[in-house]
Amino acid sequence: MGRTSDRPRATTALAIQDAATAIHRLATDLLQVGTNDLGSLIPVELSAREQELLRLIVEEALPYKEIAYRTGYAYGTIKVYTQRLFRRLGVRSALELCVKYWRGRLLQNQKPI
Repeated sequence: MGRTSDRPRATTALAIQDAATAIHRLATDLLQVGTNDLGSLIPVELSAREQELLRLIVEEALPYKEIAYRTGYAYGTIKVYTQRLFRRLGVRSALELCVKYWRGRLLQNQKPI
């Protein structure tokens, strides 16, 4: 039997996993109406690294640890890059970024992939 202090940690991990799953479902559903053209959807010019990070967050709905693994950067570095990207795009969370990104695609009446 686990210690009492392990329960909140496990509950938090499950909540995070549930949120990531929900974001992934939303992104998957919305992918059916989008295109792969990031440039027409983002009002600021992004570096190649920022574009890749945006794609991994929005289109693949990956958690930061998986992004770190795939890119070879440290988890902390991904967090810093993500917060910088959020500031540049005027959002406060990955969910808000996804909504803003996909709403922009829908409003532009992009053809399906």
